[in-house]
Amino acid sequence: RGLLFRSGSMVSLTENDMDYLSQFSFKTVVDLRSQEELELFPNHWAEKAAISYTNVPYSMASMMGGSLARVAEDTMDATEMLSQMGPMYRSMPETIKSQLNLMFQHLLAEEAPLVVNCSAGQDRTGIASALILTALGVPRSTIIDDYLLSTRLRRPEFEQSQISEAELLEAAEVNVFAAMMLQFNDEGIGEQPNPLYTENRVPFLQFALNGIEENYGSVFNYLDSELGIGAEEIERLKGLYLQ
Repeated sequence: RGLLFRSGSMVSLTENDMDYLSQFSFKTVVDLRSQEELELFPNHWAEKAAISYTNVPYSMASMMGGSLARVAEDTMDATEMLSQMGPMYRSMPETIKSQLNLMFQHLLAEEAPLVVNCSAGQDRTGIASALILTALGVPRSTIIDDYLLSTRLRRPEFEQSQISEAELLEAAEVNVFAAMMLQFNDEGIGEQPNPLYTENRVPFLQFALNGIEENYGSVFNYLDSELGIGAEEIERLKGLYLQ
């Protein structure tokens, strides 16, 4: 307890919030967000608190392919975009592989307490957390339950800091993430956390795990072949992070 945390973007932290967080003595932040997200909402807390900060530059447009471009061009509404979550989840273990590798290297080096985050703390962060918990031997059902807590515990109003509609409009001319946020705001999506499963109640995380198992045979094979987390590393992680 008190070593592994997941979070949203942490852009609305007050001075009191930062004082509160200081009690945890965080050593590392692994920020899974794209360049477009960071341009709008940088993490000032990590810098101010002198916490080791890790981010791998990439474009959200490349991660989401044509879907995000269609949102930016207003040819795909946000509801339709949410229907594309399954395919996006299947691709994320590949598209954020470099970030996941660094996250595990920090964990192996005992650079914890560690917090991993994206914008909402549920999609990219959900996959990252699921991989950590799998490596530690947590049952799949518990991992899914932990992931689904995001809907209940998210506070979307804290994920955009104090940026105004006018600032978003200006940024959207060159920033596709800003365009996506505008689209979500226009349609009221994001005001309340959306359930993290399909109409048939299949958790989105299951698509990522299924994709890994189809491509690699098991999550452990993926951890070993793609992230360098084999049997020896898993035993070390268990020794460090299990009671």
